[in-house]
Amino acid sequence: MPLPKIELPLFETTIPSTEQKIRYRPFTVKEEKNLLIAQESQDYDQMVLSIQQLLTNCIADDVDVEKLALFDLEYLMLQIRARSVNNVIEFRIKDPVTGDPVDLEMDIDKLEVEFPEVDRRKIRINDDYIINMRYPTIKEMYLIKDIQDNAVEKLFDMMISCIENVVNQDQIYTLSEFSDKEVMEFVDDLPNSAIEKIKLFFERMPSVTYMAEWKTEEGEERSVKLEGLDNFFS
Repeated sequence: MPLPKIELPLFETTIPSTEQKIRYRPFTVKEEKNLLIAQESQDYDQMVLSIQQLLTNCIADDVDVEKLALFDLEYLMLQIRARSVNNVIEFRIKDPVTGDPVDLEMDIDKLEVEFPEVDRRKIRINDDYIINMRYPTIKEMYLIKDIQDNAVEKLFDMMISCIENVVNQDQIYTLSEFSDKEVMEFVDDLPNSAIEKIKLFFERMPSVTYMAEWKTEEGEERSVKLEGLDNFFS
């Protein structure tokens, strides 16, 4: 007689950027082991693949994980972690004043995705044309991870990859339907004001945030805002 196969419960959450409700299960021991191996390797490509595979395995509904915005992916990853292990993460930060290590706990259920007050995805070029942007995926964020090398080129690669389409009253131009050369020529001919608006879009993107608060030994209250998986799992 074979060993029993354990059925895992399903939970429900919402993808922040689309408000789509989805069901997901906790990750298994094997899946957690694969994730830890990827973490220890310090290979960013392997880490990205491991996170995407885990989410694909755990989400019960039809979601293209590779197209998730980075903050959506981070939020879902933390929700799955909360139901797989527990909803409390212990982590360490440096006191911004003294530099001393501070050990803290974070309740994942209190995490928020902070959206900017202004939605900057629609960028008006002039009276006739509008650029529609989309939020970058985790792979696209990798383009600017080591921004010191070929910084300008990587920033432009990121910008171009996140332009969804260009529209006017009569037509929609989907950039994926054009050659790289055509797209580059289009971007090169944009007015500088449009490029500045695109930069601002990236600077003011939504992010998973947590306000860490603590008291020093002297009783002084301090706080620091944390953003992204790197902070929560460091």
